[in-house]
Amino acid sequence: MDTMTSFVAGFFKRETAKPVLILFYAIVALVAWKAIPLTPPFAPEVNATSDGPLSLWGFLHGEQRILAALVLMGIIPACLVRFVLRERLADYGVSLGVPIRTVRTMLMTVPFFAVGGWLSAGNDVFLGTAPFCSCRPLTGWYIPAHLCCYFVFYYASWEFFFRGFLMKGLAPSCGLAPALLIQTMAATLVHIGHPQIEIVSCIAASLFWGFIALRTRSLISGTVQHATLGVLLDYFIIRRFM
Repeated sequence: MDTMTSFVAGFFKRETAKPVLILFYAIVALVAWKAIPLTPPFAPEVNATSDGPLSLWGFLHGEQRILAALVLMGIIPACLVRFVLRERLADYGVSLGVPIRTVRTMLMTVPFFAVGGWLSAGNDVFLGTAPFCSCRPLTGWYIPAHLCCYFVFYYASWEFFFRGFLMKGLAPSCGLAPALLIQTMAATLVHIGHPQIEIVSCIAASLFWGFIALRTRSLISGTVQHATLGVLLDYFIIRRFM
């Protein structure tokens, strides 16, 4: 009984309240997000059949996983940081950080990720999970609207959640290296169901973007790098079947 009491009390101790809140919310948020159906396999023939212009509701329905990421990985964690933990979002990477490092890392890496997105689009293994949407037809105004939402809402929220909320939030209590590995593990597990090459690559990428967030003290560079890869992958796959 004493052991159980101590265990329960540990959830409410002042010194463990912050990591407990962060980890508990991360479990709930990621399970909820994974419960949303994955994008169906890309079927070119679907694009050939259209009942007319795409409605706004149709567009939003197709972006459901992106919008869910915005809420679960962006808005709610930001509110927890600001209003529950009463800390600055800047301490979680929502800032310019060290601008010269941010600019330098983007100039050095973004071209490689752009090429990576272009080359990956030619590999049919990604057609089961990209484009990252479930709305058809992929024509007209939908394409730039989707890519903008993907860049701004999804990748900014993703980087804030893993490299900010999780990593920077846990670092004071467990150390930088364990926090870096925790966010890497979480981000990689969320990729289960994606192509094997993507899952393996996620390990290296999560470590890299975590290091970049620590080095630049900002999420900007990692977000731009990650978004460049994902958005161009979507774009070039869409163009393949137009």
